[in-house]
Amino acid sequence: MLAWQRHDRLALGDQARPWLYTVALYMASNHRKLARHRVEDLTADLPEPLVFPRMIQAMEATRLLARVLGKLGRKVAAVLIAYEIEGRSMVEIARRLRIRLKTAYARLHLAREKLVSLASNGLECRHRLPLGSLGRRILASE
Repeated sequence: MLAWQRHDRLALGDQARPWLYTVALYMASNHRKLARHRVEDLTADLPEPLVFPRMIQAMEATRLLARVLGKLGRKVAAVLIAYEIEGRSMVEIARRLRIRLKTAYARLHLAREKLVSLASNGLECRHRLPLGSLGRRILASE
């Protein structure tokens, strides 16, 4: 391209070949010197990731828990969350939800059965869910 732009100054004959070779050599040299073509060797350790692995595990467990609770149903999930995650007593849960105590126990039992069936039907569970005793019971039943 440079030779075409300078064709009026291009020497023909024996001098053309060395001149074209020199121009090509300089253009290749300049191209390699550009900053975008430089590659640095990493000698030091890589920096820590922006999101730590435990944080990623916690986020995956939270997504999994939200997906599972969505499959349980609103009323059943409310009892499960209040009892297993928040640690409330069944009497308090029944009073707050304005249901009978036997109904609260029945919903908790139903929620645990559904969780066990979801876990046995191939629910992807790579990490322990932060459900306390419930998580241990589900993993023990598998």
